[in-house]
Amino acid sequence: MENNNISLVHVLLLITVPAIVLYIIITSSETFTTGVYEPFTIDASNITSPTAWVDEDPNNKLHGNLITMLSDATDIFELLKVKTYLIAGTLLGAVREGDIIKWDDDIDLAMFYDGDIGEYNAYRRKMIDDFNRIGISHDMTIKLNNFGLLITNNTIRASIDIFVFTKNKYGVYTHFCPVVSKCTAWHRQVVFEQDIKPNPPATAKLRGRSYNIPSNTAAVLKRWYGVDWMTPDINHFHKSTEYNIRKHFTITQPLDIPIAPVTLTLNSDKYMKSTDELTREFLLQTIIEMRVSMLYVLHDAYIKYLPYIYFHCVRPIKLNFKIITYVTCESTLPEQLTMCNTVRVANHTLYDKFSLYNIIINSPQTVEYTTAITYGTYDLLHQGHVNLFENSKRICNKLIVGVSTDEFNHTKGKYASEDFNTRISRVNANIHVDESSRETSFDHKQRNVDEHGANLLIMGGDWRDKFDEEVDVPCFYFDRTPNISSTELRATLNMS
Repeated sequence: MENNNISLVHVLLLITVPAIVLYIIITSSETFTTGVYEPFTIDASNITSPTAWVDEDPNNKLHGNLITMLSDATDIFELLKVKTYLIAGTLLGAVREGDIIKWDDDIDLAMFYDGDIGEYNAYRRKMIDDFNRIGISHDMTIKLNNFGLLITNNTIRASIDIFVFTKNKYGVYTHFCPVVSKCTAWHRQVVFEQDIKPNPPATAKLRGRSYNIPSNTAAVLKRWYGVDWMTPDINHFHKSTEYNIRKHFTITQPLDIPIAPVTLTLNSDKYMKSTDELTREFLLQTIIEMRVSMLYVLHDAYIKYLPYIYFHCVRPIKLNFKIITYVTCESTLPEQLTMCNTVRVANHTLYDKFSLYNIIINSPQTVEYTTAITYGTYDLLHQGHVNLFENSKRICNKLIVGVSTDEFNHTKGKYASEDFNTRISRVNANIHVDESSRETSFDHKQRNVDEHGANLLIMGGDWRDKFDEEVDVPCFYFDRTPNISSTELRATLNMS
């Protein structure tokens, strides 16, 4: 009887244990096996609410391969005693969704290099030699690329981008990738030293395994993706993954549809509101509604809003969104403007500071001198004119002044007390004026801008907003000096 009982127990165990194990496997893998996922809202103007994910989503197989490859690569780097960290979209997916983002097609890792910048390429080549020595049995190859390093596995058709960050003198790790500078939202982002300082590092799990991540993770992701980083949103993608997006979303127009350039110039306090939050949201709403593709920043007060504007405007339909900032304040730091495509500066000190910073971080950002051009009759040159020249020279490195000819004044119904030669001689004698030219027509401003290589137009406040569409460079308006004008002076002279 005992033998019969034992046999019965054995039979029950043989039946129930595999069933329990199978149940555990199925339920524990539910989050990443094929199935229907809950739809979520995407905040992008050319994408409607997403459809549910289909059962036979081919990305499931790809993501399984990516996880395998990530685990194998991590094993190799641990043997080499090299710390790697989840970064960019992979970090965002691990923290926000506990998995790879559903339209992603690769893994993003980061390495942080503390050595001499001159040895950066040697460091990458040594990493390749060491990795290949250990990883040859894993069907993986590693090579140099613009990101830093690229690991591929042709057998399973998967890849890992390794972004090698270098530390500058401020203790800030920066990364530069020229290839993706126009198609991602994170190409020039930074990681602070304290974000990777803890030992052991902070970790996050991807499909059962823990991987290193930067500490202060929420702050890092907020810095990279904006305050609403927890809301799923297609705010960057590789061109090659457009297919993956199209599979899951109803696209109402091509992602690369050409958009007529629309320019917005921040040259006054017109867009300033009572609080920073209201200003930021008003700017963002204006840019999106206008479908702005070129943003000129001529007012220092707007600089602090640029990161927020940048990360919320680089969308699939905003791939060509550019920011050009004019810097006049000596206290402006290069780190504040890393998201700008071009920085135009008013003097040699600023030029040296921004150029040196860009060399240190290997940035694609262009640094240029500001060359400004302004126009007027300048009859009976007075303090108001001098103030205009002085204020203009504060915001530019070179000031060109166009003086209206007598013939042009006559077409405007104006008659100066002094002839053209006298007026232009007085203008040339001013210490703030670098060059002068003849103004012969309202219609020649663009031609003058091109001839002189000007990148800024300056006009008096009484012309405010009237020249914004006249030339292809931004316009800055200075208020006129009160209680003084050539008209008043001519009237006084006539009375005497």
